[in-house]
Amino acid sequence: MLSVISLMGKKPNPQSKLQQKLIKEEEERYLDSTFSKRMVQNLTGLRRDSLQTFMQLYRPNIDTAKYMSDYDIILHIKKSYQEYIKPQVSQTSRAWRVLLFYKATELVIMDINVNFI
Repeated sequence: MLSVISLMGKKPNPQSKLQQKLIKEEEERYLDSTFSKRMVQNLTGLRRDSLQTFMQLYRPNIDTAKYMSDYDIILHIKKSYQEYIKPQVSQTSRAWRVLLFYKATELVIMDINVNFI
């Protein structure tokens, strides 16, 4: 298809806006097929908003994806998923520590109040 597009214009360089748009659309379709929602979902278990966020954050660019085998894509998804869940775990852990500190502080204050009464 790219060869047909190159024949459409009079000048090979610079590319016409139509050629650029068609090439960009073809690249997007290629990325959609290699880095598909179905594949990411099967490898990570992500769904809905989490899946969409992951795919936006870790979608490879076209220059990288052109040279990736299916195996490379799978490795990219698995490695990216480990990176994706890492901050979420630490945020959850931090939230629990803050909650426990708050509860512990509340108990100390209640204990102090009880002792004064």
